Amino acid sequence: MKQLLLTTLMGVFSLTTLAQQKTNLAKLQFDELAAKVLQGITGVRQGKLYDLPNMLSYGIDNKGVLLFDRYAPPHVELLAYNEKVAGFGFRIMSYAFQQEIKDYLEDHYALKLADSSRWGKQYTYADSQVTINFQAVPETDFKQGRSGYLDIKTSTLTKAIAVQEEKYKKVHR
Repeated sequence: MKQLLLTTLMGVFSLTTLAQQKTNLAKLQFDELAAKVLQGITGVRQGKLYDLPNMLSYGIDNKGVLLFDRYAPPHVELLAYNEKVAGFGFRIMSYAFQQEIKDYLEDHYALKLADSSRWGKQYTYADSQVTINFQAVPETDFKQGRSGYLDIKTSTLTKAIAVQEEKYKKVHR
C-alpha cells in the first residue's frame, strides 16, 4: 500500500512538473510551432491581427510559465505568423526588472536609443532576423503606475505588419 501511494505521488509530481515547464522567451526559437509553445498553458485567448487568419495573437495571463531571462511578466502577447512563433510583447512592472532586461538586451544586441523624453527612452534594434522595441520609463514613473515594455518580432512579421498598416492607411484616408 505504501509503495502504491509513493508511486502515485511521484506520478502526480512528475505530471505537475511537466505541465509547468517554463519557456524562456529570451531563448525562444522563432521557427517553433505556436501550438508547441502553447502546449500545457491554460487560459490562452486567441485573436487575429488585421483580421488575417495567418497572423495571430495569443494573450496569456502568465502564471510564471513564460519567462524573459529571470522576469515572469504577468501577461504576454505571443505572436504567430503562418502558425510559427513570430514574436512576443509584455509590460515590465518594476524598475529593477526593467534594468535587468535592458542589461540582457545590451549584452546580446546593439540597442540604439531611438527617442528620449521626460516620459522615458525608446530603444530599438533591427537586423535581418529580428526587430526589438524596448520602452524604458524612469524609476519614479513605476510608482505612478507606468510600466516599461518589450516587443520582439521577426523581421518577416514586422514587414507583414507594415504592409497591413499601409493598406489600412489607404482605406481610411
